Amino acid sequence: MRREPFSGSAIGVAPQPSVVRVLTDSLLAELPCVIRLPSHAPRGARRIAARLFIGPATVKTHVARLLTKLDARDRVHLVIAAYAAGLVSASG
Repeated sequence: MRREPFSGSAIGVAPQPSVVRVLTDSLLAELPCVIRLPSHAPRGARRIAARLFIGPATVKTHVARLLTKLDARDRVHLVIAAYAAGLVSASG
């Protein structure tokens, strides 16, 4: 399956407060951990869950909600959108 190249405008990656309004407080709080720990790796969801004190199924649900709310097609685009919107930083 061939995918189109990433277009920043496709997921609204320009820094804008509307991205923050779309996400709940819990999703905003969990976003840095979710994008920094690979959930696709073996035991990845369990590692994230342990760090956030939630269940692995909840991690998967939150990742799916983040993808939907930020209109990202995969975790790579989720990371791009989060950095571009200023929701996470490389130093933190």
